[in-house]
Amino acid sequence: MLRVIVLVLVMALAAMTPLQAVAQDGAYQDPEGRFTAPIPEGWRDESTDAYGHFAGGEPEADIYVLAVEADDVQAGIGAALSLIDPDFAVEPVQTVDAPLPNGTWTQNLYAVASGEIVAALGQVQGGVTCVAVLRGAPAAAQAANSTFLGVLTGIAFAGVEAVSPPYVDMDAFEEREITFGLEGWELPGTLTLPVGAGPFPAVVLVHGSGPNDRDETLGPNQPFRNLAWGLASNGVAVLRYDKRTRVYTEELAEMGDLTLDDETVDDALAAVEFLRGVEDIDPARIFVLGHSLGGHAAPRIGARDPDIAGLIILAGFTRPFEDIILEQSNYTAEVDGEVSAVEAARIEAIEAEVARIKALTPESDAGGLLLGAPAAYWLDLAAHDPVATAQTLTMPMLILQGERDYQVTMADFQNWQDGLGDRDNVTLASYPALNHLFIAGEGVITPEEYAVPGFVAEEVVTEIAAWVLAQ
Repeated sequence: MLRVIVLVLVMALAAMTPLQAVAQDGAYQDPEGRFTAPIPEGWRDESTDAYGHFAGGEPEADIYVLAVEADDVQAGIGAALSLIDPDFAVEPVQTVDAPLPNGTWTQNLYAVASGEIVAALGQVQGGVTCVAVLRGAPAAAQAANSTFLGVLTGIAFAGVEAVSPPYVDMDAFEEREITFGLEGWELPGTLTLPVGAGPFPAVVLVHGSGPNDRDETLGPNQPFRNLAWGLASNGVAVLRYDKRTRVYTEELAEMGDLTLDDETVDDALAAVEFLRGVEDIDPARIFVLGHSLGGHAAPRIGARDPDIAGLIILAGFTRPFEDIILEQSNYTAEVDGEVSAVEAARIEAIEAEVARIKALTPESDAGGLLLGAPAAYWLDLAAHDPVATAQTLTMPMLILQGERDYQVTMADFQNWQDGLGDRDNVTLASYPALNHLFIAGEGVITPEEYAVPGFVAEEVVTEIAAWVLAQ
């Protein structure tokens, strides 16, 4: 039983999928102000002065969140477990790295004498280690796994907001909190407006996969905030917003017919329409910038609203999403030169899910979720060829790619190049040093690079701003 639970936990943590988030009743605030974490909806908040503690699920499990003074992740995990349970003196049966949307966590798995399973994950931030722990009987741990993942992905570290890229002029713009969206799916967002006389051109930022916040926060990095502040410093207004899968997790999880439109496209179109009614925004110069999944969706967004002034595609994948997920999983398993038994089992499980996805037809009764999404989602993606759709559009496009990106690779960029490279109104550029977040790095990229603070490269911000202002 232990082996089964271990594999389930590791596979889920290492392969994030579109709907992994958690509906919440509120947020736990670390007493020292170092982080916040969502309290799962329906779970009891039994927090103490020392740590956050949520109990719930069926069968019942426990989730703990806390930070300890340690700049070594293993020392931090050990100290946290001792604080939760002074008698805890168990050696981990397994240690793996788990790359998640808010950084790469080190995961230790333990088999407790009582028969319980303990999964403890730690990440060093600013000289302290933030630790999240799932504890329960095997069946309880398995049932609570998705909730635990939601808590993990919802942890927000303090201090990130104060960081400003060197190319940003904080006096050049102001920000307004706004709400927009379709009835029943309203979303909170931030409108970043240049100071001075408008009307200004504007860009809508469209997220990648997962329950992203408006800044597309990944560990200590916030690429959408970098873009918004950088573009506004150059005279371009920007609207960014919390993604529907973050705000309405529970509602979307119940949708058996969820599609890319529900996840991404409809809200991007609503954001464009909202901007058309904002004073100081030029309604004829509203652009859509899509990153990763958002870049994949950008041509569909443009086809739905031909009055959009242009599309900006950052690391937009062109190949089947399930193939991208499998390719990423293989890369992260192999990059250290050794594929462990756990990694091999995880890849085998993903391969089986990919095969099921590729066998889907409109008449399929798949049942349940495939790689975290219903059959309707995968069928919708299969019917969408972003390059072919882009070829039907007349609006200008700017397509950018980081050459060190292992999530969306130069093979995808080549497909954009092959399909659109001969058009006068399409500009394509790639950057040798940049990763999937368009942050510079060196050497062979690993998921751990996302835990290193950085900024979207100035050359990317400059390229986008110049292109927008020239249209």
